[in-house]
Amino acid sequence: MKRSKPVASAKALVSAFSVQKRARTLSEEADTDTRKGCDKFQQASDGKTNTREGSINNKYYLDQMTADVKEEDDQVFQIDYVSASDSDEDRNREPDIEVLEDLSSRPSRSRENSRNDSRTEDHIKVSVFTPMDANHVTLEHGELFALGYNESLVIQGVYCLQVLKGQIQLNGAVLNANSSEQSIFSFATHAIPRIENAQTGENKVSVSADEEEELFEELDKLVPDDIDIDPLLNHPTLFIVKSKHTGISEIEKVMKNVKILSQLDTKKSYSVIYEALHPPAVLNIPQAWRSQIDLASNNSDRKQYIVCGPKSSGKSTFCRLLSNGIISKTNHVVYLDIDPGQPEFGQPGNISVRLVDRFILGPPFSHAINDEHTFSLSFGHVTPRDEPDEYLKCVFSLISHYEKNFKSQNYPLVVNTVGWTKGQGVDILDKILARFVNNDSGHSISNVFYLGPALSQLDMDTNMELAHVLKGCGIEVKELEFFDDPKRKLLHKTHFIPADLRGLQLLSYFHMTNTDSWNFDSHMFAMRPWIVPYSTSTGDDMEAGVHAVEFLKFQDSRDILDEHVVLGLQGVVVSINLVKLEDGEMRIRYCAGSEIPIIDYDAGRFNHNCLGLAVIRAIDIEGRLMQLIAPDMVVSRISKLLDEGSKILLSRGTIALPIWALWDGNADNIAGYNLKDVPYLEIGNGTAGKVISNSMTAVGSQSLRVRRNVMRRGQQGRQGKV
Repeated sequence: MKRSKPVASAKALVSAFSVQKRARTLSEEADTDTRKGCDKFQQASDGKTNTREGSINNKYYLDQMTADVKEEDDQVFQIDYVSASDSDEDRNREPDIEVLEDLSSRPSRSRENSRNDSRTEDHIKVSVFTPMDANHVTLEHGELFALGYNESLVIQGVYCLQVLKGQIQLNGAVLNANSSEQSIFSFATHAIPRIENAQTGENKVSVSADEEEELFEELDKLVPDDIDIDPLLNHPTLFIVKSKHTGISEIEKVMKNVKILSQLDTKKSYSVIYEALHPPAVLNIPQAWRSQIDLASNNSDRKQYIVCGPKSSGKSTFCRLLSNGIISKTNHVVYLDIDPGQPEFGQPGNISVRLVDRFILGPPFSHAINDEHTFSLSFGHVTPRDEPDEYLKCVFSLISHYEKNFKSQNYPLVVNTVGWTKGQGVDILDKILARFVNNDSGHSISNVFYLGPALSQLDMDTNMELAHVLKGCGIEVKELEFFDDPKRKLLHKTHFIPADLRGLQLLSYFHMTNTDSWNFDSHMFAMRPWIVPYSTSTGDDMEAGVHAVEFLKFQDSRDILDEHVVLGLQGVVVSINLVKLEDGEMRIRYCAGSEIPIIDYDAGRFNHNCLGLAVIRAIDIEGRLMQLIAPDMVVSRISKLLDEGSKILLSRGTIALPIWALWDGNADNIAGYNLKDVPYLEIGNGTAGKVISNSMTAVGSQSLRVRRNVMRRGQQGRQGKV
């Protein structure tokens, strides 16, 4: 197949053409099989129908074509195309072929259709795309896709994406040929975003003649010689997808009860889902969301947006889309994440404010490490219910940090709130809104986006207190569709519960080896610990890294007996907080025997930047050492700060790791101890993971049950009258 460079008018090439075989005289010596192959090609050409919505006005006229048919395993057709930029005489000549309207409407000879001839009608179409030679090419490293108008593609897994021509939209981010290569993490834990052509017939990215020629030369190097480039150039959007092996998909080795991937090609790190019998959850963005995100993105300077609503309403998804839309326009956004249960950045139990200058193109567990642009506070719990007052103090501290560090930068702000919208949760939201309204920073809340039942419907299913707070806050409230609305089906729901997602986020954090690489070959129990000395009452430990330890939710550390401190710290998750002398007064007492420093009072409690989490593997009382398990990235960063004279404070909250995250369940012992002698562990002798009646139990193996005896206001009143 001969390639010809496009001339200046080649940008007018259209994305539609059809093929009709010219009548030609076959010689008497022609092979019978060849004659049959030509007849099949004639039928395939005449039987084309338009399968894609819309049509393209421009036409691609094919002036000459030769077909050489070979009967091997498959039929091979060789086609020579004449460019639409030929002479006026050629263009004005009445074509002797039939012209159809849509390049993507050739299902008769598409490779996908030929592969799926035997599929049943039960398969659900996922991607709005039909792969064929004119819009899909397999490269040496990756795949090249050419999208037409109104087409979209769904890809699951981990991959790199580079736009060569046009413009696409992915998870709210707008990417074009000037954008850098993006790494995308797309798993079944969250709704998989579509790769959409962001252009329309009226709103398309113009391509100059020089850019078209440069693109032709680039494709000439990438595309195999037997593939014609002209049909690819006719499409408004071109992009390349390549595998990116990070190791994160191996998380199933440790967390065996969760499957984050399905239908994944074993040779690649991703899989294109054209159709499926049981498709994963796919994100279908409502038009109302798109309109509000476009409006906010185009006018985002010095603007603050708060997103609120009940749990599972889509707040985090909307914040992700809104942030990506703003970054597409301004290259940065400040993200205030005050949901400790399912934070977008960092680890569960922490809330943070972060300057984001890269698109958010993955679930939270794909970016669980705090970077240098993050200021995080350790709340220590997954819900504000545990300590409402302490939670508000942490939130107000983050807002003050935002006002202090980003006031003069004109950075837009996106705030993701918790899904607690009843009772005391409404009071907390009211105080947060009041904190933003009553400030002297010069910033003002632009909009409150509410995702939930209609506020105007004050019935039994709608929280009247929430409606009163939002309508009386003095800020414009925009009500949007939400995921649990029974009247609308925005996406297929995922089957992962919040506890599963927190487990994924914690394991991803502890097994991270770099910003985009993971290692799950061993459990955390087998990891080499980081040994850090802790300070003692003697004062001769100048190299001590652990300055003190605090137990959150205890107002007075004297409530904890000294002999119980070691048991209360070993094997638990703690946050690593950076301590500065200017943070405020800190009173410390030292436990009898172990000399472990425990905080009695900390005036700088809400000024300590949390750098990450660690697990206290063991405590060496004689050597005054702590063995900590933490990612190498975090250890390197903290070690550098310790060398500069900083100290760390370890905070123990209620965040816990399941035993299977620490220990390999296939082993027959733990550190040389028989399983039946190991406390806090229950081992079943059944098969297929079932625990039977003769399972081995030890001290503390029963499930921990937490009961919250919190009565509603009406119940409290009735209680007082009795």
